[in-house]
Amino acid sequence: MIEEDYVLYAFKHYKPPLFSYEEFSGDLNKVIVLKKLLRRYTNDGVFNIRLSINNIIIILNQFGIQAGNEILFFKVDPEHHSVLMTLLSHLDSFIYTRYIKDHCDIDSNIHTILRDY
Repeated sequence: MIEEDYVLYAFKHYKPPLFSYEEFSGDLNKVIVLKKLLRRYTNDGVFNIRLSINNIIIILNQFGIQAGNEILFFKVDPEHHSVLMTLLSHLDSFIYTRYIKDHCDIDSNIHTILRDY
């Protein structure tokens, strides 16, 4: 999938029947926010778990679980797939997509945080 196809795919699977481009764009920008949160976790060890989960829930609600997984794993860097997979599994919303890197395991640190949460 290329960038143009990504936006078209997201537009095609967007759930609200009547919406403006601003709403669509705002919901799609949740992916960018999530990418920043995951990058901050990897680089600094700081992770805002609530904001991450909230953004994932919005994405899944607006695009559906299958399309939401496709969009997330396409846009999120492969080095963050294990964290993303852990969060989606915690929400019981993980679906294997073609964009997941080959050896993606659950992130044990995030799993512990979610278990104790």
